[in-house]
Amino acid sequence: AAARGRVDIVKLLLARDEVDINSTDGGGISPMCAAMYSNQADVVRVFLADPRLDITRNGQTCMGFHMAAGRGQQGVVRVMLEHGRFDVNLRDYNNYTVFARAVSNGHTRIVQMLMRDERVDINLPQSSGITPIMLAVHRGHADIVGLPMVDYRIDMDARASDGSTLIFPAARGGCVPILRRLLADSRVKLDVRDNLWQTVLHAVAQEGVEGAGRILLKDERVEINPVNDLRRTPLFHTIDACNGVIVKLFLEDERVDVFHVDNLGFTPMTFAADTERRGIISLMAQHRR
Repeated sequence: AAARGRVDIVKLLLARDEVDINSTDGGGISPMCAAMYSNQADVVRVFLADPRLDITRNGQTCMGFHMAAGRGQQGVVRVMLEHGRFDVNLRDYNNYTVFARAVSNGHTRIVQMLMRDERVDINLPQSSGITPIMLAVHRGHADIVGLPMVDYRIDMDARASDGSTLIFPAARGGCVPILRRLLADSRVKLDVRDNLWQTVLHAVAQEGVEGAGRILLKDERVEINPVNDLRRTPLFHTIDACNGVIVKLFLEDERVDVFHVDNLGFTPMTFAADTERRGIISLMAQHRR
């Protein structure tokens, strides 16, 4: 009855003293969970109004909350938020909060709904340090990335466990709309470095993302020849990735230092020779300055 949305039958059953509202079936699913999984918001509201409902006894209720957010079930999420009996920042088995689950799956309306609730910690990271806004960037959800621009609570400087900020996955992923939105936000810093002392331009060079590379090279705020922990510039990374298109993109920029020497004494050309990047050597020879 709960899974099918039969509010009338559910009310009749709950009126009987012998009915256990917290009982579970063979799979450990309670009537409340069955209603949540089936997107029966009206039935969920009936269960929540019953004082006999033991939320602490039924851990799957919270997992149902996460599932509803992940599936885009606006009605169930709204009812759960209105009732206020749940820890809205509780993590599921994948270390996701309800907010992170909605963000990860790209459900913009539910994300907006949760952002309006002050109890929701919109910056709570996973164990790897990845915040919900980073998840949105990783998954390419441009609409959701645009939402933080009007929310002062979003931490744009949060770092993942590797030391990177959200501008790194935006550049690596090559999603131009997301990258442009972040570059237009004054809170986003471009001079940050990860744990290997690499900048976002190093990341683009290493991944061979042409579109992001063109955008960053045109941005006057981006340092063109930053060095990492091995004193290697982004040009070294383009050579190591053996991506001729990206190497050419960097070589065409006169600001790129083609004579820089790293900690091991390599210049970009000698590094290409040492790593036997024959095609890159030929390309660099054509662009000698």
